[in-house]
Amino acid sequence: MMRSHRPAVVLLAALLLAAAPAATAQDGGGDRVLTADELAALVDGGAAWDFRAPGSTGTQTFTPGGGARITWTRRDGSGGGDSAGAWRRDGNALCTRWDAIGQGRETCVHFYRFGTGVYRTLDARTGDDRAVLMPPGTPQD
Repeated sequence: MMRSHRPAVVLLAALLLAAAPAATAQDGGGDRVLTADELAALVDGGAAWDFRAPGSTGTQTFTPGGGARITWTRRDGSGGGDSAGAWRRDGNALCTRWDAIGQGRETCVHFYRFGTGVYRTLDARTGDDRAVLMPPGTPQD
């Protein structure tokens, strides 16, 4: 029996279309991509963020050894899931590969500081919005 990849494709699309207000220099964020050193300081010791996308919310966890886990819930209540994965830095981009999302393809993002502990991520190749990341436990409206 063929297994459908539709849920993973829907989640990936939701992450790609993450909605966030435009960042400006006046609001303290989004005015520039984090440098390689800033990104290293942010993720190399391990990190965890809640994320918000138009169709889902969830948590991403990154371990110091390059392991990762993502857990999500669809906003419409139709389900959710989780996936193990891996991460690496490529200069000032964070690259992830999820076992159950995107058919195992790697995606790299640039981080823009959007506020204290809040980051907007954009696809490093296309510049498309990916997600808004915030400290764990942040209310998801």
